[in-house]
Amino acid sequence: MQYRGVLIKPSVYGNARPYLENFLTLHQPCSEDGLSGIKKPIYKEEDFKKFMNDLKLRGYGLLKPEVIKAKLHKLTDNWDLRKHRLQASEQIKIKEELKYKDTETIIIGTQEWTSENLNVENYRNGDIIPQVKEADKWAELTTGAWCYYDNNAENGKTYGKLYNWFAVNDPRGLAPAGWHIPSDAEWTQLTDYLDGEGTAGGKLKATKLWDSPNDGATNGSGFNAFPCGIRSYNGDYYGIGKHGFFWSATENNSSFNVWMDYSFNVWIRNLFFGQSVVRRYDGSFKEHGFSIRCVRD
Repeated sequence: MQYRGVLIKPSVYGNARPYLENFLTLHQPCSEDGLSGIKKPIYKEEDFKKFMNDLKLRGYGLLKPEVIKAKLHKLTDNWDLRKHRLQASEQIKIKEELKYKDTETIIIGTQEWTSENLNVENYRNGDIIPQVKEADKWAELTTGAWCYYDNNAENGKTYGKLYNWFAVNDPRGLAPAGWHIPSDAEWTQLTDYLDGEGTAGGKLKATKLWDSPNDGATNGSGFNAFPCGIRSYNGDYYGIGKHGFFWSATENNSSFNVWMDYSFNVWIRNLFFGQSVVRRYDGSFKEHGFSIRCVRD
């Protein structure tokens, strides 16, 4: 059996009008003609090009730019700013959703996964997730936070962000709309489809960035897992090039917490440069900083 990842574009969600309204909300129309009072949308051409690209990703690629501009102008007639203006948090939420929809996804079996690690800095409702750099502050956290490996933003461009489990479990939602953090059962479904944990790691690992020997790596599933490393519960960083750790959304309430000062009961997955297995651990410190992949609702 061949495991071949099929890159797909985000699904089409109904009519395009809601996206045009969101665009106008972020580029509020104003009156260009003081006599006529006719309102026109004001936006930069580069913003419009980005918007057209976003529409293309949503399945509206056949719409011509001049048609979209005409629709935008029509929508500004009798535009009621008080009705359509979003709160700041709503605007942040839209921007995060649009940014995330640029991410290609991949079908593995019956599941649809993101092909990159999560890299958001706001919860789904728009609230900010704090970035915590200091080791001592990270170790004391009982609420959601993120960091770049080694506090280096350049690492984020390739590996995404590392999140503690408190962010994963926050009721405001860490995954963008339409996505969720995979459960332990969904991780198992993935590895079962790839012939089990004993060899699935090689089919999940990218063929670059891992330290040698990167045992068994073929990226045959298209998952493209990178060795992002970890931020430990005490705030230290280690393992980049060697380890990829991924959260699940599932607690293991049967795990016995032998570390009195730390919580220790979440299912996780680990990939390792020296093996082709996927390790399933039944207990991890919630204070750790791990990578996150999302799966479609």
